[in-house]
Amino acid sequence: MNEQEKKLKDSETALVSLQYLEKQLTEVETNLRELLQQDPGLGRQIMSMAAV
Repeated sequence: MNEQEKKLKDSETALVSLQYLEKQLTEVETNLRELLQQDPGLGRQIMSMAAV
């Protein structure tokens, strides 16, 4: 495998990883939104933790 093929393979691997992370982030956002709807006080707790 030459250098160019290795770079292409690395780029493809990085893209797949990014797509996976994007999907996971969307899932986290959805879950967080649902939790906040169930318990609005949770948002205040999260913000106080983030401010530290």
